[in-house]
Amino acid sequence: MAEETLTKEEEKIIESEEVRKATALFSPEAIVILPAAIFLDFLGLVLTVLDVAYGIGEIFSWISDGLGIVFFGFWILMRSFSMAKSKEVVEKVVEKQKTIKGAVKGIKKMGRGLRFAVSVVGEILPLVGAIPFWTWLAWSELKS
Repeated sequence: MAEETLTKEEEKIIESEEVRKATALFSPEAIVILPAAIFLDFLGLVLTVLDVAYGIGEIFSWISDGLGIVFFGFWILMRSFSMAKSKEVVEKVVEKQKTIKGAVKGIKKMGRGLRFAVSVVGEILPLVGAIPFWTWLAWSELKS
């Protein structure tokens, strides 16, 4: 089987995608999202300590978790809509280069939802919510 070559447009798209990934943590989006994630994780840690030490903070913890779920859920939803077109082109190029087309596509789609679900469950669980799940979610989403 003859291997397909990439067009100049596809090469430019791949190059721009590589640049976007390399600078993702310094983008305006990251400058807003990462501090918000760090703040919510820090707040969750403080509220967990207050709950364990004094028995207060659980209700406030649920409120901060709810804010995180709404904020990051909306962000990921909007991000998936805005990146859909560029991802379609990149996926077409990847499909040309890979033999396992369906598996790669399925794993990429599952990754975003799975990361969000793990973060939500981790933040809601008592004591486990002290782990910085929101920061991990924001970091991994920006790098993806």
